[in-house]
Parts: sequence; structure tokens; C-alpha cells
Amino acid sequence: MGDIQKINVIHDVKKTFKLDKEFIDKLISQLDVANNINRFFSGLDIEKNFKLLFSGLPYIKEINGLDQEQLKSKEQYQVPDYIVLFENYKLEVNSVLIEVKSVTGDKQSLELMRKQVIALMNYARDSQKHLLFAIFWKKWNCWTINSVKNFIKKTKKYKITFLDALKNDISSIFGDLSYIIKYNIYRKTIFDPNTKRPTCDHNKYGKSGDFFISLDKKNWSRIDLFENAFIDSSIEMCEIEKEIDFKKRVVIIEQNKGNFLGDKKSSLILQHISSIRIGLEYEVENIKISMISNYYIDNFIKKMKIMKTVPIPHKKNDDTNFLYKFAFCDSSIWNTYTCSQV
Repeated sequence: MGDIQKINVIHDVKKTFKLDKEFIDKLISQLDVANNINRFFSGLDIEKNFKLLFSGLPYIKEINGLDQEQLKSKEQYQVPDYIVLFENYKLEVNSVLIEVKSVTGDKQSLELMRKQVIALMNYARDSQKHLLFAIFWKKWNCWTINSVKNFIKKTKKYKITFLDALKNDISSIFGDLSYIIKYNIYRKTIFDPNTKRPTCDHNKYGKSGDFFISLDKKNWSRIDLFENAFIDSSIEMCEIEKEIDFKKRVVIIEQNKGNFLGDKKSSLILQHISSIRIGLEYEVENIKISMISNYYIDNFIKKMKIMKTVPIPHKKNDDTNFLYKFAFCDSSIWNTYTCSQV
């Protein structure tokens, strides 16, 4: 077993079991790359987060890790992190290879060694799969999915800036859509110091007992704490009315300030989960929290008649042509893609 496989085992054991630091350190000391272990662990955390988050997207069927222990052709090939199976609206399934990367700190671009990228491209070519990069931009707390052909080729490196990655993001093929609020959204919150419901504290009005949403301030639907957390994490609301009801409880009504619903689906899920301070690995009855969040978000979007939009990459290439045609063929989205400028 090579060092990379050993690091994966130690990382998984460390995450799964409660073990003392001395035991973990003893395992790490047996590695040739022990001095760089934190960098490896950080990379594995990002890879796991990609799988946990994107597994919650509606078009994703499976995300499977690839065995990266190479016994031959190490100079010619590098095995990507994942193979992703996804479906289109006809329920046809296709697959792509994914290499996960992250950009930390205040950096605004990703640079990769040319040798590494070519080895990944060789593997994708001979596997007859399209190679995509899943990039986590820590400064903006968001992911983009980009074709290798959107990178700028330099003498020794391949480079992509955050702006270019965002403009040419194709995560919509996985159901990572964007949304526009068509109608005003209203939220009514009743603050009740004696409530027995699960609650959260407001810094001005105290315990909030009940939440309701409406499109017209007349017909109200009750929502729970988890759905309310989604509103707080993704929609900027402002107070427009306040009253004291017959039980002497404070009741406020808020309205959305803008018509853009935060970010695309993956970012909405990430923000939603972060707002309730749990990790992506959290499960409820063996269901991943990202899938639960996606369900709540879809319900909210349907109730509030929020419009879905599919971003079109600014720069097309053979990868985007093939993948968008597969994902959206015979739809208005494909027509928009074909009619848009290169």
C-alpha cells in the first residue's frame, strides 16, 4: 500500500473513530510525507465535501471515488478523484471524470502544473470520458465546475481565475441551477416567550415561536425551523410591519429586498447547512443532510413560485457543447445555448 492509500485510511479512521492524538501521530510517523500530512488531510476534506454536497443535487445519480494507486504509467496518467454519473430530463445517464481542487485564502486564481493536467487529460482521453474540475473557492465559499479547456495554457502551468471560472461554470448539468424571485415573499414571525416549539432567539424580540410564509400577506403557510433557516441563509428580508396580537405577542412581517435568490443550488445548500452549524457529513435516518436541504429548498421554490434559470457558459468548447447537448437537448435551454455567442 502506497502513502496516498495510507493517508486515505488514516484520514477516514480519524474522521470515523474517537482516537487519541498519540495513536494518530504514531500512524502518521510511518509515512514518508508525514511533514505534509495537514496539506493532504485538507485536500481529502475538500474532496469529501464535494461528494457530500453535490450528491444532494437533483441530476446526480452517483459519485464514486476512483482508486488512485497506480502501478503502471505514472508518468503518462494521473487518475482523477471521482467518476460522476448524472442524468438528463429523459432519464438518460452519462458520466464524467472529476478532479477536485481548492483555492484558499484570498487567492483569486487556480494554477496547476502543466504536467499534472496533461496526465489527467491523458487518462480522460484513453477512458473516453470528459474531464471536469470541481473547484472550491474558499474566499467566496462556493464551487464551480469547469472544463479543462477553460484554463489558460502557460509554459509550465494551467491557470483559471475566479471570474472566468464563474462565467464558464457548467455545474447546471448536475442540476445546480440559479433562481430569480418573481413575486414578493412575505414572512410572518410570532415571538412567544412561552412557546414550547423548537425555537431560535431574535436579538430584539426574543424567542420566536411560529413562522409563516405568503405571497400576498393573506394566505399564510406554516414553515418549520429548518425551512426558516433557509430563508435566513439565502434571502435578505426587511421588516415592514409590527403588531401586538391578542395574546400580547410580538408579530412582525418581513418582505424580501431583492429578486435574486442568493446563489446557485450548491451554494444555497452549503449556506443553509452552515447556518444551522452542522457539517456536510451529518445524516438523518441515513439520509445525507445535503439531500434533505435540497428537498426543503425545492419545496420552498415551488411554494413561492420562484423561477429557475440555467446559466450558459460564456466560452463554449467541445466539452460544453457535448455536455449541454446531452443535459438539455430538445429544450429551450439548449436553444439558448446554441444561439448564444461563443
